[in-house]
Amino acid sequence: MTQSLRPDLIALLGLPGPEALQLVHRYLPAGAAGPGVAQGASVLDLAAAILSTVLWQPVDDLVLRNSDVPEFVAFHKEDVAEVALGQALTDHGLVAFDTRAGDACVRMNDGSVYVAIQGNIELYRVDRFADLEVLPAPDFIPASDSPSWAQRAQAEPWLQRVVEELASQKNSIADAASAGVLARLWTPPSPDASMDPQDLPRERVRGWILAASAEQREALEQHAVERAWSLAEDLEGVVTESVSGDARTAGIRLQEVVQQRDDLQSVLRVLKLGGGGSRLADALGGVDDIADERLESLANLLPAVEDSAQPDRWMAVAWQEPEAWWSGTA
Repeated sequence: MTQSLRPDLIALLGLPGPEALQLVHRYLPAGAAGPGVAQGASVLDLAAAILSTVLWQPVDDLVLRNSDVPEFVAFHKEDVAEVALGQALTDHGLVAFDTRAGDACVRMNDGSVYVAIQGNIELYRVDRFADLEVLPAPDFIPASDSPSWAQRAQAEPWLQRVVEELASQKNSIADAASAGVLARLWTPPSPDASMDPQDLPRERVRGWILAASAEQREALEQHAVERAWSLAEDLEGVVTESVSGDARTAGIRLQEVVQQRDDLQSVLRVLKLGGGGSRLADALGGVDDIADERLESLANLLPAVEDSAQPDRWMAVAWQEPEAWWSGTA
């Protein structure tokens, strides 16, 4: 599948380039008559369609399409973090668009992005590490088998999902984060569970990183350090936006920052298991110094742990790493 994004969407979403959006799926309306022409009464038509809730059919868990007018596309309001493009009509718990009148783009609470064009709906995943150069094999560490390790260790379902999502990005930094988050946040399935020591996530990850050459581990750390420097700039930008009064935009950006901060903490765990990580620890210390200095401003933007998009993950971080400012508020 190829992308069909408008160039201005990348800037509207605040992304570094088109490579930051990965097309996951395209949903075409069944039996659509083709591109329509927006009519003067389209807003009234859309308003009437919202009231006829029986006419809205799920496309997937987050998006709906009208069965009579497939160019009418809607999202559950509670799932929408931002309308990046399009004239939305909000009523009856829906955020709806008439895509005959123009393209629509929304960013969801889970970080996914939907683009609707003439009733065609495209689902994108944001690659948070797209601005980093990915070194090709054999110059970089071979991919881990972290999803399999998580299953064998009977990791909790939420942790398996986090591990799989990171590993699926096919990116060196994200893959290390996938292995590292398993090593950091895994807990035994029961207090009296007995496991072969070799199946423990920490030992699986240790064996994987130690199998890499010193040059490969150095390359991983250098990439992660560069990402930490960039993250420090992003955090400063969040603080500036919060002070200027644009709290909503600052809140959305902070959600991205805290997830990247936690991902890099997982990379740090991998590097430490391999006997390194000092340079990344220093770089992340700089990020945390900024957060400490501006904690009062950031605290107003951080959601309560139980109200966040990944409550199980942040509860685990807050419990196991109580010094982690990015896990949310108590």
